[in-house]
Amino acid sequence: MTLLNLGFFGLKILIFLSFSLNNFQKFFTRMNGSPSLNILLVEDNDDLREATLDFLKSHGHQVTGVVCAEEVDDTPIRDIPDLYLIDVNLPGETGFSLADRIRKSQPLAGIVF
Repeated sequence: MTLLNLGFFGLKILIFLSFSLNNFQKFFTRMNGSPSLNILLVEDNDDLREATLDFLKSHGHQVTGVVCAEEVDDTPIRDIPDLYLIDVNLPGETGFSLADRIRKSQPLAGIVF
């Protein structure tokens, strides 16, 4: 498990990285033109979700955005995400609860709060 502090869109974000070494290498080598990640973004703020989607897509990643934790189960995605970007304060189910569910079904998936 690794913790990183990063600035992103003017906000400071604590990143909890506990995904497989392969996904970790894939994520950081993407900056140099390597294959993209499949990312699922869970963010209820429309402006922040759209800005984050645009940013990640402009860097070559495949990104799907949803508004709440409940939509994660209902959203058809082609491939299992390599990385989940999750807002902690979601309406309904919290980001931490969603992360626990994801961790149980996909222990090697990356989860970022």
